[in-house]
Amino acid sequence: MYIITSGLVKLSILALYLNIFTVSKRFTLFCWLNIGLTIGIVIPFVTVAIFQCRPISNTFDIAPKGGYCLNLNAATWSHSALNVFTDVVIVVMPMMEVMALQMSWRKKLGVCFVFLLGGL
Repeated sequence: MYIITSGLVKLSILALYLNIFTVSKRFTLFCWLNIGLTIGIVIPFVTVAIFQCRPISNTFDIAPKGGYCLNLNAATWSHSALNVFTDVVIVVMPMMEVMALQMSWRKKLGVCFVFLLGGL
């Protein structure tokens, strides 16, 4: 469930970026690449979470009888690393566009701070 919800939150933030920053084609392309990356991360890890045990019913049993389950340690660590990477990219993305605006440095830092608050 966490994998799906974190992916949907990232997709909604990227959709917001697509609506806010409409001028830069480079930023729009970068957003679409991140959307593809996020979907490309969510689908395989959800699939692994569902089909981690044979038979599949063992995934939901407290005391499974027979069959086998994968060691999810490697999948969990790899998902965590990819999750942190995409989080950092999504938080830093608007900074490129804000720094290109024609505003004073004080206002730019204020806008960047507001975007950074969203990453908490």
